[in-house]
Amino acid sequence: MPAHIPRSEYEGNLHPIVPKSVTRPDIVNHEHASDATRYLLPVLFTSHQGTQLVMRYPGFGVIHILEGEIQYEDMVTPGGPPTIMRAGSVAYFEPNSCVRWHCASASGAQGFGVFDVPVSVKSCDEFVVSN
Repeated sequence: MPAHIPRSEYEGNLHPIVPKSVTRPDIVNHEHASDATRYLLPVLFTSHQGTQLVMRYPGFGVIHILEGEIQYEDMVTPGGPPTIMRAGSVAYFEPNSCVRWHCASASGAQGFGVFDVPVSVKSCDEFVVSN
């Protein structure tokens, strides 16, 4: 069932996913049908200059950049140039995609995404690969 979450209800609760990058966990709804095996996990994020992290995505996903600039490199098939995402850019990720994110922009980056994940996945924290 669709549900509207007013900005005032999620704006103040910032969750650091790694240094210099935060998400807003209050946009996630964990109410699923009892027989559900997967659901759509929304992610609303802000990354500041200097953010670096590696993420492995457990399901199909899309990320849209609203403001700023950030780049990523494919870690599954390394060697290619980084992909630079600016405001308006959209990236599509397949299951088990693994990318290294880096934000060098002084203005940082803000965006949102949605991922098809198993119901056992409760937040995008579980996407982060430890070094």
